Amino acid sequence: MKEPTEARVKEFWEWCEFRSNAMKLSEGGWNFPKGGWDIKLPPIDLNNLFKYAVPKLQRGIAGWELFNVDFFLDGDWITCRLEFSKDGKHGLPDNKAFVNECICTDPALALFWAIWEVLKG
Repeated sequence: MKEPTEARVKEFWEWCEFRSNAMKLSEGGWNFPKGGWDIKLPPIDLNNLFKYAVPKLQRGIAGWELFNVDFFLDGDWITCRLEFSKDGKHGLPDNKAFVNECICTDPALALFWAIWEVLKG
């Protein structure tokens, strides 16, 4: 998959609880969910995705909690697989909600798009 648009990146980080800083709007400032601020949003990379987005999925969306993230390599392609369960019961067939996968050549983009598809589901 391709790079996300600037608007999608902004929407994604806002979902991760980044907020425009009204006091810093002239500079384009952003408050980070874990404290601090910066003039720009963080890049889409594995460090930031696992720091801000994955924990939010682990807390749950509509009763479903992320319990597993896997990456699989097939030549130049990387598959990111997200597995969700209900009520904290992992791996039981009747409680496994869904599996979402995305394939890219960049692991960070594979994770980003897999999460994006869940959010827009």
